[in-house]
Amino acid sequence: MKTENIIVYLWMCGFIGSACIQLIFPEPFASYSTWDYNSGWQSELAIWNIGIISVLVALIRVGVTLSPVLPGLAFMSFLFGMNHLVALVGNPGACSDWAGVIANFAITGIYLIWRMSSYVPQRK
Repeated sequence: MKTENIIVYLWMCGFIGSACIQLIFPEPFASYSTWDYNSGWQSELAIWNIGIISVLVALIRVGVTLSPVLPGLAFMSFLFGMNHLVALVGNPGACSDWAGVIANFAITGIYLIWRMSSYVPQRK
């Protein structure tokens, strides 16, 4: 399996996890965040995650090369991570925001390490 596919599957796991949290446990998860609970917004987040999953699955099914999609996913995850980080400045005890920072920066970091490693000359 191509490394780019593995990275996309990792992102998809994150989207699935986020969608499940927003659909099944929105109030408890929101109670540990800076932003609190809003049923409409939690539903919007779940719909976004399900939507992006469906787009990625469609691309995988038709055999599209996923490399061009990865920078966009990385940038989006970086921005989500920054959003959670800004929230933590005002509320460092918000566990849900810590989860958002760690998950989004971790997958962005994995992507960046993979991209940088492709530029390292290989010994022959």
